[in-house]
Amino acid sequence: MKRIFILLVSILFVSCEQMYVYKVQIYENCPDGFDIRTPVISFSSISELCFYMFRNFTYCSDRNQFGQDDYWQAPQTFIDNGRGDCEDYAIFCMYFLEQMGYKTELISIMERDKTGHAIITINGQYIEPQGLYAVSGNGLDIQSRMSLERALSICYNQFGSRAIK
Repeated sequence: MKRIFILLVSILFVSCEQMYVYKVQIYENCPDGFDIRTPVISFSSISELCFYMFRNFTYCSDRNQFGQDDYWQAPQTFIDNGRGDCEDYAIFCMYFLEQMGYKTELISIMERDKTGHAIITINGQYIEPQGLYAVSGNGLDIQSRMSLERALSICYNQFGSRAIK
């Protein structure tokens, strides 16, 4: 029994060690040499991505999680934390959707109650990222649009979300 337990712990430790890949990338205004952890998970379909989010993430406001009004998490940080708000879901979705070949955009909107919200487009269709369902573009009060590259730059530079432990 002890041998089996030690073997399982050893396999688990080795597997966890291999789960994280460190990749050095330079983003605008990002000092040379910052390690930015690139997610090593991947998805082959939108339904697989949706199922992963449903099983692994919980909505949590930035105020409750980070003690500030706004904090954008890089995809691996979101994976590590397991919780986040609308822009965290949006950036996570965009990252993996673009890997699957979809064209995405982060859309900041103002809701009727004057709170900000983030949705995405997938090949031009407005999508709610927390469930990956279509929303009507009619009457949306669009505040800004940005690419995945720009959103990741904000994660890294403005909020320091580089997923470094």
